[in-house]
Amino acid sequence: MMRIISRDPFARQETYRVTVRTRGDCSWCGSPGRKGHLYRYDTVTDGGTTYTGARLFCCLSCRDSHQ
Repeated sequence: MMRIISRDPFARQETYRVTVRTRGDCSWCGSPGRKGHLYRYDTVTDGGTTYTGARLFCCLSCRDSHQ
């Protein structure tokens, strides 16, 4: 399930959160995630280019801290 998280009009891109069911841990804090779910954050530009997140995180703040 893909859900829009934020839209940056100046950078002309949107950030989406994709729910991934896994037994892994957060790439930043090591948390196992909520109910076995971690999230992948993808970026889509207005030109249609999609940048798929390579790592899984438990929340947006962990993803922002990692980058």
